[in-house]
Amino acid sequence: MRYLITILVLLVCQPLDILAKDPLLKMQVGYSVGIQNVTEKKMVYAKSVGVDVIETSINAFIDKKKRAFTASDEEIKAQLMKAKGALDKSGVKVWSIHMPFGPHIDLSLLDERERNEVVTLHRKVLEYVSILKPKIILFHPSYHLGLNEREQRIKQLVKSIEGA
Repeated sequence: MRYLITILVLLVCQPLDILAKDPLLKMQVGYSVGIQNVTEKKMVYAKSVGVDVIETSINAFIDKKKRAFTASDEEIKAQLMKAKGALDKSGVKVWSIHMPFGPHIDLSLLDERERNEVVTLHRKVLEYVSILKPKIILFHPSYHLGLNEREQRIKQLVKSIEGA
């Protein structure tokens, strides 16, 4: 039993030892914050306590049931530019964007008209968030599945990704 515990400790601690010796492998600390809360004051504070990256979204500007934005193009872009300025001044980077998801804005919807509306919404979101230069875009397709829908939903998702 001691032998097994020793092996587990070595396996767990070895990667930590490597990280400590090689600054290029340092893990980044981050948290999730809505775009409306990305302010210079908050990001400067976050950086001061060791936060390197954030995940954010523009879900505050989306009515998921209507598949529509709740603010004008100018207002959304202004908020994103303000956030980008705060991030640049603080040194915090956008690691990821959490795309909108839910039963009404699913890229794998079976109804073609609805799926196309969702694709249009997602394309616009991607256009907006490109301002932030994220490393990763996180999607949640097939969030709500009906009975025996998986194969159909996969086909619909592929169509959405390919731009059909």
